Amino acid sequence: MLNIPTVTIVQVIGDICENLLESPDAENDRMAVAAKCILMWKEMTKHNKTKDRIQSLEGALRATGKGDIADIFMQCYNNNQDLAMAYSSGDAPE
Repeated sequence: MLNIPTVTIVQVIGDICENLLESPDAENDRMAVAAKCILMWKEMTKHNKTKDRIQSLEGALRATGKGDIADIFMQCYNNNQDLAMAYSSGDAPE
């Protein structure tokens, strides 16, 4: 969805955690892997047009069943608002 090679994602997982990401206590590891992948994607697409990057990220969120987050992401983008501010203000999905 974000065109990050699978082997690269596996390497990120290996760098961050020693056990499977499926265990109930691995939430912090899953968030760290996701954050690192997003930063990697951001670097990989830095020369793309902003509109294309926005559409790509929104599409990836929706394709992975995160439509609620995609809605907030797009709302923040359209309002020129920081995504972290939306989450800290209580607009984030439960």
